[in-house]
Amino acid sequence: MRYLRAFVCFGLLIVTTKLMANAEFIRLKDSADTIRSCWLKCPADAMESGQAVRTYLAGRTELSQSEINQYAIISGYLPRVYIDRGEHQVAEQIVSDFLSKNIEPSNPVDKARAIVNLGIVYKNTGRNLLARDTYLAALDIYRAADVKNAVGNVLNNLALVSSSNGDTGEAIKYLLEALPLVEENANPLAFASTLSNLGAMHIDLAQFDAARNYLDRSQAVLDTLDFSRKHVEVINYRVRLETDLGNKELARELAQRASESAAENEFYDLHSHSQYQLGRIAFNDKAFDLALSHFETAKNVLETTQSLSARLRIDYFIAQIALENEELDEAEKIVNSALDIANSQGLGLEILRFQHLLVNVYKAKGEHQTALREFDTLFNTYKERVTKDKENQVSQYSVLLHEEEKQRKLAELSEENALQTSELLKEKQSRQQYIFSSGAVLLLLVGSLIVLYQRRKLAIFKAKKAQELVERKNQMLSDVSHELRTPLAAIKLQIEMLEYQIAEDPKQTYSIVHNKIASLNGLINDVFQLAKADAGELDIVFAKIKVRAWLEKTVATYEPLVNDAGLSILLKVEFDYDLMLTGDERRLSQVLDNLIANSCRYTDAQGEIVVTASATQSHCIICIEDSSPGISKEHLPQLFERLYRVDKSRSRESGGSGLGLSICQALVKEHGGKIRAENSDLGGLKVEFTLPLFQDGDRDE
Repeated sequence: MRYLRAFVCFGLLIVTTKLMANAEFIRLKDSADTIRSCWLKCPADAMESGQAVRTYLAGRTELSQSEINQYAIISGYLPRVYIDRGEHQVAEQIVSDFLSKNIEPSNPVDKARAIVNLGIVYKNTGRNLLARDTYLAALDIYRAADVKNAVGNVLNNLALVSSSNGDTGEAIKYLLEALPLVEENANPLAFASTLSNLGAMHIDLAQFDAARNYLDRSQAVLDTLDFSRKHVEVINYRVRLETDLGNKELARELAQRASESAAENEFYDLHSHSQYQLGRIAFNDKAFDLALSHFETAKNVLETTQSLSARLRIDYFIAQIALENEELDEAEKIVNSALDIANSQGLGLEILRFQHLLVNVYKAKGEHQTALREFDTLFNTYKERVTKDKENQVSQYSVLLHEEEKQRKLAELSEENALQTSELLKEKQSRQQYIFSSGAVLLLLVGSLIVLYQRRKLAIFKAKKAQELVERKNQMLSDVSHELRTPLAAIKLQIEMLEYQIAEDPKQTYSIVHNKIASLNGLINDVFQLAKADAGELDIVFAKIKVRAWLEKTVATYEPLVNDAGLSILLKVEFDYDLMLTGDERRLSQVLDNLIANSCRYTDAQGEIVVTASATQSHCIICIEDSSPGISKEHLPQLFERLYRVDKSRSRESGGSGLGLSICQALVKEHGGKIRAENSDLGGLKVEFTLPLFQDGDRDE
């Protein structure tokens, strides 16, 4: 009887354990279903379910296949909640925990969805190398499963990564590959999204006819669907297009329509962005009160979102308006508040922008010592950002190399397993089978060696590129530091003369300090322009330009400066007033200003400057040449290198930063042109650049 009771108790214990396990699995499945259905519409419920299930899974060392399947579903949807909230670290941890277990769900697509979430985290946190590698891994899974719609979505994400890296050509290639996939899969919203992304890429390339065509096709698809965020996004792309074409009134009308639609449908981020665009349009027209009204509205709407970068973008223009209106204390307050936010979030580019603006604020207030200190802070921040970018690149390469090493070890384990299997077969099979299996092992070995060799070459290539990037950035820092040393030493000397009251003429000494600070500010402005050019962030507003009128106006403004330098200037134009090109007049004038100013600095007295303009069927050719002294041929190929000077001491005395020709080259390249230098027949230097002409069918003003 006693044994019977023990047997019954043992049986009840087994049944109870199984019932508890079933209850836990049912709870796990219910949580997965809640997360999958609520991540977009009711994210708070998804987060609550996710927190409970993460605690449960963390305590499990072994999972059944059914539990693995539910875990994969949770890892595919729960991270999106945290990504949308801007909590990327939590999202990354969820996916990393799942992937670190090396478990395979029954449906590989569920795992691919989790991998895509990791790619989104990498993309949003600026780790584009890791994002690209992660998206490609997900792409392989989706292609193997023949899920065309998912393949199209991942290709869209890869296009965004390529665009962030400045490779618009590769981005367009991915989008064109995605286009037929989302169209064939009868997913009109994804089709419209791909078309609009193509339109945005062509706007970046200034191919406005193609951009308009893609946006029109996207709008035609959206007109057949219920109203969604994508409708407003396409309108915002059109605002960019019309702004770049110079159609300000149409751009303003479209931005207003986008703002009203976004507000009506509670798309707060898009409502804020539309108001920001309206503010930019008004700011460019110098309607500062109207611009401020739009920026304040955009900022108020942003209070309901998590986008700090968008808020800082708005604060930058509000501070600019305060500076323009000479409300200097208010400008200083806005900038300092923005710097606190940018520093707390580690937003390097925003820190640089606001510190540069703060230098200008203090300069406008006449606080030159404070401006100089802020300039030092700005320069140190720039160096820290360069170092951080270098460390970020090295870190991403390290992760990729670690992953390659992991794959190599798995390949070696697979090879060992194949060899053991071959040994067993040799004992059981005939001599003919033995020879066949040995040949198969040999082929496998050769294939593995080839794969390892290719991976090693790739690793060496990546390491070499990373080293080259580090060396270029270090050289740039060294050159800039060298260029700052002389003016800073001069400022220090003049200040000490004032401090010890040994300056013969204090007013002249103050003037010297002021001029040196202006020189330093000019240098950092040049460095900032080149940094923006390297990042592809130069503000270029394209419009029609009547070339002859523009040249006459620009050259006329320089006649007094040229005459003061004891020189003469002559303009020769070989075409009439009807010839036009498409470009940003302010930026192109900056090119002419730099070139003419260089001639004024370095041409001997009683010399001459000749500006010549001619045209071919497709291009305008502008040439600036001056009289002696000339430049040795060995120096000509290096003139456009940053901080390069033929005569360093003379260049500094003349006030040149050594960056003017580099900036000219970047601006001409942004306009699709070319620039070169050679010796002039007049005895000095000849700089010639070409620009594409306006053609019939190009964008209107």
